[in-house]
Amino acid sequence: MEFKFGSAVSATKIVDSSQHAYQNAFYNNFEWAVLENAEKWRQMESTRGQIDYDRPLHAIDALRSHGIKVRCHCAFWDKEEFTQDWVKQLHGDSLRTAITERIQGVISHTKGKCEQWDVNNELLHGHVYELQTGDPDITHSMFRQIHAIDGHPRLFLNDYELGINEQDDAHRATRLVDTLTMMFSHPSVEGVIFWGFWDGQIWEKDAVLYTGSNVTPNAAGRAYEELFHTTWRTHVTSTIHGSTPFHVRGFKGEYELKVKHNGHVLQTETFTLAEAGKTLQIHLNGGTPDISHVIIG
Repeated sequence: MEFKFGSAVSATKIVDSSQHAYQNAFYNNFEWAVLENAEKWRQMESTRGQIDYDRPLHAIDALRSHGIKVRCHCAFWDKEEFTQDWVKQLHGDSLRTAITERIQGVISHTKGKCEQWDVNNELLHGHVYELQTGDPDITHSMFRQIHAIDGHPRLFLNDYELGINEQDDAHRATRLVDTLTMMFSHPSVEGVIFWGFWDGQIWEKDAVLYTGSNVTPNAAGRAYEELFHTTWRTHVTSTIHGSTPFHVRGFKGEYELKVKHNGHVLQTETFTLAEAGKTLQIHLNGGTPDISHVIIG
């Protein structure tokens, strides 16, 4: 699907062999991931020079091995209460040097692994780096330095998300469907990433989609799954003859086309349907029987 549906995940639980229910719920229902905390500077380098690259990289590699696209989060967090003590003690050039070292370290280790990067988190609600460097444009410098090392990921400013917090599951499901439908329908919105999905690993307990040790979908989770797996997917089966043109209107995203004859698959094609549409010509090798079905989905 071209529209991005993802969730924040625990870097520990997504690779923990005892957390299969959590992993299955994620991999079966999302296509993008954000590590909730493991890539934040405070968590990676609480003591200067002692940097934990292994935990986030292990999780990122596991996610990518399952075909999940990763939004890396976050290079910096511009709120003082989430800044480690040793960084708070730096000012001017010493802080700018530390910022450059942070960028060089984390971006070189994640190069080629991240589709997107949150460069500076909650910039509208904090300005610790601007104040302590004395540079009101320090975030611009962060963007330039990151892009110079890895030009692949799209770079973002990240701020407060839209919350759907309801104690009642049914009410939460209704609000969720309405909100996701609005987002999915708007041409300027490219995706939705939940900040967690399970009551065992989530910031806002009244926003859960899955509950219990078996990570079972509640009413909101079932509503989300219906949208993700059925409502916003295109599955078409049609009977055609010879060189008859066949036109399909579908949601943008990745597709698999199968050409069948008498229940046997003659040919399979994969393609991407984007804004401009897609024209496919199918040429069958050898003796070509009449095609009985074309299946797209």
